[in-house]
Amino acid sequence: MNNRFKLLKIFGVIFKVTGGVLFTVIGIIGTVALLIGKDLPQGTPRWTAVFTFLQGTFWLLLFYTFGEIIRLLLVIEEQTRKQQ
Repeated sequence: MNNRFKLLKIFGVIFKVTGGVLFTVIGIIGTVALLIGKDLPQGTPRWTAVFTFLQGTFWLLLFYTFGEIIRLLLVIEEQTRKQQ
């Protein structure tokens, strides 16, 4: 692949890394903080920890998918050039 779409390729990688960071921060650290947190208001249901983990998973899938779509479009463009 030539350097024509170098910035787009970089954005695809940034989306994937951002998804992983969001999952780590929101999904894992947020869930652990809710489960062992001592500053929570009394009566806070534990299902909020499950919701937080699912929210982190959602952001991971969303950003990773954006990165993969960018990569797919670049591969399609490369294959189109080869056929011409």
